[in-house]
Amino acid sequence: SIIESTKSALRLLGLTKVENLPEFVDYEGWINDVEKSVTLDAEWNPDNPSEIVSIQIKEYGKEPEVIYGKKDGQAIDADTITDVLQRLENFQNKGYKVVLFNGLNSDLLYMGRVTGQTNLAARVSMRAIDLMLIAGEQTTVFPKLDNLAKAYGSRRKSTEASGETVYADLNSGDASRIANAKKYANEYYETNKTVQR
Repeated sequence: SIIESTKSALRLLGLTKVENLPEFVDYEGWINDVEKSVTLDAEWNPDNPSEIVSIQIKEYGKEPEVIYGKKDGQAIDADTITDVLQRLENFQNKGYKVVLFNGLNSDLLYMGRVTGQTNLAARVSMRAIDLMLIAGEQTTVFPKLDNLAKAYGSRRKSTEASGETVYADLNSGDASRIANAKKYANEYYETNKTVQR
């Protein structure tokens, strides 16, 4: 089964005691507990994608924590990024969902490469929820996060339309909330060059 394959992969990547992980013990309770979520967003030096210049972590209902390099504009060092990856895995082990937007293809991938902690990053990735992929499955497009932010009445992705809000709506089971996300994702496709599948 996919669950046993996932457990096996996590063990091969160095995670022990996978039998008691919350998502395997009580999936319905785990997936429906929206308050147990942490969002992650990393920003890169546009001239050098191997340099992560800021990381934002936001636990549901709390103020975001933003991590920068030691000096203005300087990349965050590998030890600090490793600490972030370890914190994310600790959250996951306590039943929190790590929620991303295109983070599987960028944020976690590069965090693993920059630090050399590819197994740790892979474990976090295997257990994370990527909103872009969820939205892409429910619509005909992979919407940009800014487009989804507009759908939720916000001018910027960092204000009201946080990952937790989008996650809650996409997983609400409420047809009108999901339809609203579909509507805006499709409406913004033409003008915002969202990647179409």
